[in-house]
Amino acid sequence: MGSRFGGPKQLERLGPAGETIPEYSAFDAMRHGFAEIVFIVREEIEEAFRSTVGRNVEPRIATRYVRQSLDDLPPGFEPPRDRDKPWGTAHALWSCRNVLDRPFAVINADDFYGEGAFRALGEFLSRPAVASGRYCMVGYRLDETLSPHGEVSRGVCATSPNGMLEGIVETSGIRRDAGGITCGLPEGGRRELAPDNVVSMNVWGFTADLLGHLDSAFVSFLEKNASDRSAECYLPEVVGQLLRADRTSVQVLRADTRWFGLTNRQDLADAKGVIAELVAAGAYPDALWGHSDGG
Repeated sequence: MGSRFGGPKQLERLGPAGETIPEYSAFDAMRHGFAEIVFIVREEIEEAFRSTVGRNVEPRIATRYVRQSLDDLPPGFEPPRDRDKPWGTAHALWSCRNVLDRPFAVINADDFYGEGAFRALGEFLSRPAVASGRYCMVGYRLDETLSPHGEVSRGVCATSPNGMLEGIVETSGIRRDAGGITCGLPEGGRRELAPDNVVSMNVWGFTADLLGHLDSAFVSFLEKNASDRSAECYLPEVVGQLLRADRTSVQVLRADTRWFGLTNRQDLADAKGVIAELVAAGAYPDALWGHSDGG
């Protein structure tokens, strides 16, 4: 929804030919073995998304659209009448339960992950022996995911020496101060964070069995929060529950390319600058789709 940004960030034109972040993600996914893209959209922006992003992506790769609707819930549940906020990232993925039957990756549409993230995901998910319940996550250094224009929230990860995910703590109020990187504490005050902490930017690789776990977790969430007009069910928390129950393993992959996101309106100029640098370095063509002005 882009409440802090002031509009749908996914449709901002950042590239030299008017490309959006989802188009760069689609381009990177296609060149690293992904055969289909599922866009999870809200009805209010679906038409604009199709006419901006979809018209460039659909001719080049199998494309589906799934709507995340407030009333798309498991049997026996109804949304509060005064709720207008989506149910969160776990619900967004749960909305795809009828179209996912193969190993798949999940990303945020308003984050630029870089080609390296898709290369790592593609290599992991295309292994002949990729097993159910064996997932992956692309991690980034905390100090490479901050905004100079305000505080951010990040999933701060605990990892084992052999690169396996042990847990994620959703951490808010993260900013860079003169003395280092700190986050806010519920009781007040601030705590220092290590710059090289691995953080989750919500880029995952799963096998299709996750959908069953997701269904159970979302039902449990609704049993506690169905009447809450603002509670959200987060995908990292579902993965954390599975880790704590020893029902999955998650390998942390590292991207060798740069991440950026759009949190505040002021991030736009920085984002356009990063894209321009990547194009100048030859990482992407001047026009992803061989034309200009996004048309």
